[in-house]
Parts: sequence; C-alpha cells; structure tokens
Amino acid sequence: MKSQLYRNDFVEFVQDIYRTKDFIPLHAPRFGDMERNYVLDTLDSTFVSSVGEYVDEFECRLSKYTGAKHVVAIINGTAALHTALLMCGVQPEDEVVTTPLTFIATCNAVHYCGAQPVFVDVEWETLGLSPESLAMFLDNCAEVRDDHLCWNKKSGRVIRACIPIHNLGHPARVQEIQEICKAYNILVVEDAAESLGSFTSGTHTGRIGQIGILSFNGNKIITTGGGGALMTDDKEIARRAKHLTTTAKKPHPWLFLHDQIGYNYRLPNINAALGCAQIEQLPTFVNKKRNLAHQYRNWFAERGQEFVSEPLGAASNYWLNSIVLSNVDERDKFLTFTQKTIYEGELNEDGVEIPTKQNCVSWGKILPERTLSVFHFTPSLYNYSDDTERIIYLDCSMEMVKELWDKGDMRTLGSHIIETEYMTKEKEREGLNRSYKRRKGSGVSINVYEVETYRRNREELFGDTGQISLVGLWT
Repeated sequence: MKSQLYRNDFVEFVQDIYRTKDFIPLHAPRFGDMERNYVLDTLDSTFVSSVGEYVDEFECRLSKYTGAKHVVAIINGTAALHTALLMCGVQPEDEVVTTPLTFIATCNAVHYCGAQPVFVDVEWETLGLSPESLAMFLDNCAEVRDDHLCWNKKSGRVIRACIPIHNLGHPARVQEIQEICKAYNILVVEDAAESLGSFTSGTHTGRIGQIGILSFNGNKIITTGGGGALMTDDKEIARRAKHLTTTAKKPHPWLFLHDQIGYNYRLPNINAALGCAQIEQLPTFVNKKRNLAHQYRNWFAERGQEFVSEPLGAASNYWLNSIVLSNVDERDKFLTFTQKTIYEGELNEDGVEIPTKQNCVSWGKILPERTLSVFHFTPSLYNYSDDTERIIYLDCSMEMVKELWDKGDMRTLGSHIIETEYMTKEKEREGLNRSYKRRKGSGVSINVYEVETYRRNREELFGDTGQISLVGLWT
C-alpha cells in the first residue's frame, strides 16, 4: 500500500461505514432490552453467582449452536484453556505444541500447568498452526515409546498436547493437525476463543480436537462481560471439567467435601444471563461481521492491497478484519495513523503527526453522539498542579446538569459522562468532585453549554476570540 493511501481515504471510508467521526473501537459489544431483562431477572432472583438456571441454559444454547455434545461454562477463556489442558493430563515439565501468533493467554495456561510451550510456525492461508511445520517438527524431534507417550528426543520431555489457534476467527486446518497428532498420541485442544460462529467443512471450530475452548470477553463476537466455555463430545471429560471447576466439591447438602485440588472457575449466573441474550443475536452478529468484511475486501482490492480472507472450505466470523502490509515500517505507519481518534492535523514525511498546540486532534471540534451538554473546565493559577484544561461531554440536559451540580450529586453527574478530553476515565469523577468543592472562589473556571449553543460557537470557544461563559448562573 502506498504511504499516502491509508491516510485520509481509509479513515474516511471507515467513518462513513460507522456514520461517525468519533472514536471507533476495535470491537464494541452491542446490548439491547433482552440483555437488560435477563440480567435484571438474575438480580431479582438473587442468584447471581455460579448457581442459577441461566448457567445451565447458556450451556444448552452453546451446545445447540456449536453442535458440541457437552459444554461447561467457565469464568473466562484462559481458565477454560487451563482446565482443558488439565483434562488432557498435562503435567509439570510436559511440553505443549502451539504457535507464537496468539494472545498471551494461550502460553499462560500452559505455564499454569507447569508445562513448557513449544512453538511451531503458522501459515499464511489460515494464520493458524501449519500442519506441514507440525509434521516436520514431530518427524525430526518426536517419538512414541513403549509407554505410549510422545517424547521429545532433544529435550527429554513428554509432548502431551497441541493447541492450534483459530486466529481472528479464521479456522485453522485442524482436521489435518488432528490426524498428525493422533499418530503421535498427542491430544488436541482447539483455542477457538476468537472463532465462535466460524465453521470449517460444516463443523464449528473447537469440535474437531478432543476439547475446544471459547471466550466471551468484552471484545469477542458475543460477551458475558468475562466468560469462557469448554466444549467436548466426551461425557467423562465434561463431567470431570465441571467437577474440577466447581472447586472439586462432592455433592452433599451441607458438608464441604473436596476430593482433589479444584478451581473456582464456574461462570456466574449473572454473566450467563447476559450470554443467553447475546447468543440469541449471534447469527445476526456473524452476518454483520461478514458483510463488513466484504466491504473491506472490495475497498482494499480496488487499491491492490491484500485483505486476509477466510480459508477455502471455511466460513469465518471475521471477528477482526486484517490486511497484510509490505513491511514493518508500513505497518507501524498504518497503525500510528489509524489509532488517532480524529485526524485534523498534518503528518510529516514519515507519516507521524506533527504536534499541535493542544496535542489533541479533536479538541472540541467534533461532538460525540448523544451529547446534550458540554462542560469546559479551565484551570487557573490557584488550581492543583495536576489539573488540566478539559472538555467533558454529557448525555443529559443543561437543566439536569445544573440540578445535579446544585445538589452536589457528582456520582449521578459522573454517570452521564460520554467522553472526556485531557483526562483519563479514572479521574473523571475525581475531577468533578474536586471542581464542585472548589467552585466558589477556588480559581476554577467552569463553563457549561447547551449543546446547540456550543455547536454554534465552538470556533470562537476554541479560537483566539474568547468564549461564552455560563458559570455566573452557578455561583
């Protein structure tokens, strides 16, 4: 891709798709009335922890969608992967074959078992573990001995399991990986954290190996807030996994009897309620993802740029879209530019933004959606040294702002914040409280604007001609 190509035209293309010039997150969850109703139902029931009907219901719905005979809902994807490796008998000093192209959770789960990850290369076609590279590694380094275990001849360790990853939602060639591993008595655990809704040869990802795992983190195609799941067709594995993740507690009406060291890994009921609502929308989410990928593919094709498409014989959920750039330098320029919330400044010859006076490219020029009123805090000589000039966008009217301010109800006022410039989210409420306490004679200038007034006058507000102040209404 030519260095100029990905500047304004790509950003404008994406902004047109999402119909906003505001910040566009990498992946944002979508919630509606159904999610609210299900979660409120758990609150009304008081069963918000790991005992509740929504946990069982979520497992059933996942089983029906994926085709897996058994599903165990777990607190997050990393815990699900850890549990899966334990079900495979992974022990300290064992080796687990995987790829370096993955989130750190894959390797963390291996280390939780005291085992060592062994990295095998990926392939361009799927971004997943290369069956050819796996076969080459095992042919050169592995042997099955009389104990029926696969040993690494060079390290002297047992190779217990293999974790192929379905990266970015694209199915890896797990059928071939499974056949190779079967010949060496290696168990396959599919990391399908990113690929819920993806199929290969008509089979859902995570269903080809002995065990598959899913993640429902906030950035996944559906979310339970935090959450994961273990999938298997093996009834005994499912039973053991459910027992182990429920602290290995033996059933008893009042005694707490545990037959092994277990883990408090079961998914809470309140999270499962959210998942039940989300999975009802999963087909819609997948269709939208695939339609979006189609738009990206066509746009990049017109410019001679390689877009990463689903492998042959597979249907990807296109959890995250990706392109292949020519070198690391082009990659870094592309990422540097596209990380900007709104581009209004200029770039130097290396594609790096030339610093502006405010060092904030929007600085009040573009209003986030739902904005009804705007705060403008201006520090003075008497403010604390960590105070900075900032703009706070709120989704409530100026009349409500005034009412909450007069009451000193900063908690409620803080809940109406959409976005803040020049202040981190962690300091928003702190900043509101500080300004409220010092509003009389403290040296802080607090200007409040009804959004249309602000919109009409923002050029004067943030230029050199002065600003409109409503602070006199409040003191």
